[in-house]
Amino acid sequence: MNLSQLRCFHAVASYQSFTAAANSLNISQPSISAQVKRLEEAYQVELFYRHGRRVVLSEFGLNLLEITRQLFQFEEAAQLYLESMAQDVNGHVRIGGGSPPYVMPVIAELQKLHPGLTFGLEFGNTKDILALLLDNEIDVAVVPASVPYDPRLDYEVLVDDSLVALVAADHPLASEDRVDLGRLLEERLLIREIGSATRVTIEKLLDRVGQKPGNISTIVSREAVKEAVACGLGVSIVRNLETGKNPRLVRLKLDCGELSDDLLTMTEYVVSLKKKKDASLIKAFYHAARSTRIL
Repeated sequence: MNLSQLRCFHAVASYQSFTAAANSLNISQPSISAQVKRLEEAYQVELFYRHGRRVVLSEFGLNLLEITRQLFQFEEAAQLYLESMAQDVNGHVRIGGGSPPYVMPVIAELQKLHPGLTFGLEFGNTKDILALLLDNEIDVAVVPASVPYDPRLDYEVLVDDSLVALVAADHPLASEDRVDLGRLLEERLLIREIGSATRVTIEKLLDRVGQKPGNISTIVSREAVKEAVACGLGVSIVRNLETGKNPRLVRLKLDCGELSDDLLTMTEYVVSLKKKKDASLIKAFYHAARSTRIL
């Protein structure tokens, strides 16, 4: 049995396209077509029905796909196991982050523990970063995951952080230590875009207290939100660590009456694909995260 032919079949069956399958395997379309044809001829079966550019699995093809799924899952598991047994952790890890104050200390610890590692880093909101993780565009992420949790992902708590109000240094509220949520909502509220876990948390909080801001503006950037607040364009609700040290900004504790502190807390997670969490690079990142003190 030719494993290369099975791999080609599996790619075409998975993508339902010879072109997409060829791109995924980095080979030409004529090559992948020839491999599949040889497999069909060797066992005198028809694995696909061709309809122009479309391909549809035959009954033989559907049954074989179930087998090749298991075959290549075991192959991937074997590779991950062998990687996890390697004593030296080297290579390149692709990291996704939601906010620099949470992910940068982990990367610093990772570099200290494994100076031979290189890394790439991409930032985005939680929704976008988790999509990259599921598409295998990144290896691991540090984000404030919002529910519902994806069963394909592994989540490990990194740190809990509290929500605070953010106002300009010359705002009338800036001289206070804390602010009532209802009073804050009398101002224009600047919030992140849809897909942001912070926005999801704020919306849940407002829904729980039964209050709605009179004026909301959406800004698609954490730094842009802070700059807008500093310029007096409104107020915001952010995580404590994200406020940074800016003399133009003042953070205030939020007073929400008798509501549970859980509603004012966001949890930052280290997230990876469950099927890859035992790879040496991912294990090294988790270890660095456990050794990092964020707050």
